[in-house]
Amino acid sequence: MTTRDRTVGRGGPDDMPLPLHHIVVDAHDLPALARFRAEVPGRRILSEREREVVIGPDETAPVGMCFMPGTDRKAVENRLHLDLTTRAADREAEIERILVLGARTVDVGRSGDESWTVLADPEWNEFCVVRPKETLIAQSLERAPRGRVPVVRPDPRLRSPCRRGPGPSRPRRGGAGRWQWTVVDTLRMDSTSIRNSYDAVADEYAQGLTADLASKPLDRAMLTAFAEQVPKGGPVADVGCGPAQVACFLDDLGVPVLGLDVSPGMVAAARRRRPGLDVRVGSMLDLPLADGELAGIAAFYSLIHLQPDERPRAYAEFARVLRPGGLVLVAFHAGEEVRHRDSWFDRPVSLDFFALRPEDVAAGLADAGLALAATLMRGPYPGEADTERAYLLARRL
Repeated sequence: MTTRDRTVGRGGPDDMPLPLHHIVVDAHDLPALARFRAEVPGRRILSEREREVVIGPDETAPVGMCFMPGTDRKAVENRLHLDLTTRAADREAEIERILVLGARTVDVGRSGDESWTVLADPEWNEFCVVRPKETLIAQSLERAPRGRVPVVRPDPRLRSPCRRGPGPSRPRRGGAGRWQWTVVDTLRMDSTSIRNSYDAVADEYAQGLTADLASKPLDRAMLTAFAEQVPKGGPVADVGCGPAQVACFLDDLGVPVLGLDVSPGMVAAARRRRPGLDVRVGSMLDLPLADGELAGIAAFYSLIHLQPDERPRAYAEFARVLRPGGLVLVAFHAGEEVRHRDSWFDRPVSLDFFALRPEDVAAGLADAGLALAATLMRGPYPGEADTERAYLLARRL
């Protein structure tokens, strides 16, 4: 990112010896990046040529952004980034809107007291959304010095700053999207780390799971049995839906279904995969649903990221939103091991994967008022991580 820099005077643009004209951004995909950068602050595409796209509020605006072709891959932090502010009553809702447009969250080890949120555009250029401001220096005394904006590099060698616990490394299959695990001893991963990691790999993950269920007959069998037994007249939620492969399968069976995922990037991928499908950003620890709203819940490999003390809360949420007689079908890696990923699809991530004991999950569901109805265990299919898989079907009492 570069600027056509001008010396700024005290008055308006006419008083400046060299007024600022354009902020110039090198881009790999000019139209896509320009559309994103226009939609985020509510600007327009003013001019679109083969090697130049200009955005701004209108044709008479003194300053705009110009996007030009760039071939170099981003490898270092930007020396310049933009701060955006909002007058929206709910800044978090505005940030969620930007994430759905294609932004990625950048984990910088925030304490939670900062007045800004660091995001990256689809080509990994950082920018910040700061708390509402009316002037350039308003609230400046309330803001701590930010220093450098750390970069999230799409480099598989980069270790995530969110990593918890050292642990010995145990490599598995190679390749960008293959499982390469690190077994760790002590962890504490939060929902932000989960969201950031899945945002980072959403596009590649979705492409790799286009026909995921086609090669898994037992998964299809359990989902089909679930669909046949779920009470009629109510929707089913695919919780932790990712790119919605399970939701699409249920939809094809004629089941009214909606998807929920903590990652806005995954939600966007799901919406692209099945336009018109109801897919929302939401956490299983606080489901954005009314009591008794659902006839069923499918949660495939989403419990595996929860800390042990979070699982009872998730089970209680399942029970809360299910009507009496409603079904929940959960799938997870069986066992007691915890594994960690630092890199996935050549992107830095920080994800912990908990293998769970089926009897513990069944007991947790029962404590929440969900009685076990069926259990299936299977080994890994070709290309899967070498873990045993468990499927539990439970009914709301």
